[in-house]
Amino acid sequence: MKHSPFKSRDRGAILIVALILAVLSGVAVASYMRLGKTTMQLSDRAFYANAAVNLAETGLEQAMWSINQGVAGNSDAWSSWTLSGTKATRTFTGTDFGANTTGQVKVVIEGYTGTSAPVVYTMSTITPPSGAPINKWLKVELAKRGRFANGLVAKDRIVFNGNNVKVDSWNSDPDKNDATAAIPYGAGVRRDNGTVASAAIYVNSVLINNADVWGYAATGGAQPQVGNNGSILGADSAAAGYTQIDPRRVSTDFTATFDILDYVGPAPVSRAAITSDETISVSGSITYSLPEISLNSKKLVIESGDVTLIITGSNAISITGNSSAGIDIKPGASLTIYTAGDVKIAGNGVANYTNQPKAFQLYGTKAAGGSLQDVDISGNGVLSAVVYAPNADIDLNGGGTNGQVAGSMVGTNITLVGNSNFHYDESLADLDTGNPFGIKLWSELSLAAEREAAASHLN
Repeated sequence: MKHSPFKSRDRGAILIVALILAVLSGVAVASYMRLGKTTMQLSDRAFYANAAVNLAETGLEQAMWSINQGVAGNSDAWSSWTLSGTKATRTFTGTDFGANTTGQVKVVIEGYTGTSAPVVYTMSTITPPSGAPINKWLKVELAKRGRFANGLVAKDRIVFNGNNVKVDSWNSDPDKNDATAAIPYGAGVRRDNGTVASAAIYVNSVLINNADVWGYAATGGAQPQVGNNGSILGADSAAAGYTQIDPRRVSTDFTATFDILDYVGPAPVSRAAITSDETISVSGSITYSLPEISLNSKKLVIESGDVTLIITGSNAISITGNSSAGIDIKPGASLTIYTAGDVKIAGNGVANYTNQPKAFQLYGTKAAGGSLQDVDISGNGVLSAVVYAPNADIDLNGGGTNGQVAGSMVGTNITLVGNSNFHYDESLADLDTGNPFGIKLWSELSLAAEREAAASHLN
């Protein structure tokens, strides 16, 4: 009988080692399984965290739809919302993410009527089958997308030609009360919201060149081009270390709508062309339809009232000659012109004595396609005006040696020549009504203090 070469104590040691290895393998497998489970749980929560942000933004989109539909007069804009004062509240429930996971989002709008800039708070909650619910909080400030919410806006190009051209802003009507005196532009009221923008995506759509923009520059795609002596800065740029271009004040995602604004109102009174010295003085308002204004060393004076002129000729306005030629708008009066024809205002230009650009409004009504409308405005006084001609080439040489152009301008191409300094009047953002609101500031509230402040609105 043969005996095993291993003694019994050796076999016992091997058994113990085998048991230890089995235990270690079991621990490793259990740890791996636990790690896999934890990783899966973390992955699920990360997935649901992203879904919670999307759900919160869905609530935001619902809020913006209702706000803008309400501004447009849709009677169904606020159905299913709870309205109290200027506050609107709604909770959207029943979102099914599968795997026994559900979600809801609570939306609160402060200032839902749109009389002031609305602020939207959303809090989404996703409840997974296990673990704590996942919350995401958003606060979004909205701003009206007015046609005149920016200083200079072009479909294609904005070009600054000349040296020492400056762009900035001020507010001629900070209390939004026409009964109080307008505030004229001056160094003491100068602000840094002089926005220039082009919706075009190609290079050279905004040529700042050697101009100084005290505000913002935006394009639809390419970076604005700034010369060696040009700048895009604001009041806080120097403190942040920016001396020529503040990247926080440059954007490349600008969009705008360039619809035609035709005259809407009472039937106009037909009259002859204006070709000699004339004074219009009315009580209230009047609308005239006429073929042209052609003034060679002659003057049109708007003495009182709100005067609207619908000019039908292809050469709609031609003002030339010595310094006596021009249009004078006296304090308390206003002049609004609608035309698809070409406009050339030289001589003494347009003297707007009201200190508010909205007292002189020029609307180019030429349809898209074919040649562009020409709008050429210059003169020896301060040019204070609103020009909205989306299918026009606009050349501005206002102010002569004074070099001052104030207001807001919209066109296909805008060129500032000479030493024209442009001052955007911020009060013009409220000039046209019924415009939709867009996002001004989007922020996720992740800090406890931020959520605590938002909770007072959401609760």
